[in-house]
Formats: sequence, C-alpha cells, structure tokens
Amino acid sequence: MLRRVQQPKVHLVTAARRSRYEDIAARQRQYLIRMFIRTIAVVLAFFAPLPVWGRVLAIALGLVLPMIAVTSANAGPTPEPGAHPYVPEQDRALPPGRQQVDTPE
Repeated sequence: MLRRVQQPKVHLVTAARRSRYEDIAARQRQYLIRMFIRTIAVVLAFFAPLPVWGRVLAIALGLVLPMIAVTSANAGPTPEPGAHPYVPEQDRALPPGRQQVDTPE
C-alpha cells in the first residue's frame, strides 16, 4: 500500500494576520477616541448652555462611555475579516486507530 505524501501547507504573506502590536495600537486608538468624546461630553454638560435634557444626556454619556471603552479595549484581538471562528468537529477529530483483535490461545 502506497502512502500519499502530503504537501506542506503554504502560507501567503497577504493572508497573514495582523500583528499583535498593530492590534494593540488599534485598540488603544479606539480607547483614546472614546475617552476624548467622554471628556467633551462632560465639559459640555457643565459649561455649555444646554437644556436640562441635554445636560442629562451628556452626563449619562460621560458615565457610560468609560465602561464601553475599557470593555472594548480589553476584549482581545479583533477577528480577521473572513476568518471562521468555528471549526467543525470532524476536522478536529483524530483518525481512528488500529484495532487489535484478541486471538484465543
């Protein structure tokens, strides 16, 4: 019985994932943008001539936005576009082993 020689899987540079440092830098940038928006909202709430509902909305944004910013910054690496996070079980299963037949002696 001849065995098939499997060719090694070739990885293309264009299909490579984003580096860890680029991912962290992108999450830091998003965090800073959200916190800048929060700062503007809080400053507007206290110093701008807004109606009461505008002040309440700005204060609510100032209270909620930090939680959203921290949660999204600590969420981990962003999934790559086109990547499939689910791997079917049949692809992960080991091939069946040899069965040993007990022969009576």
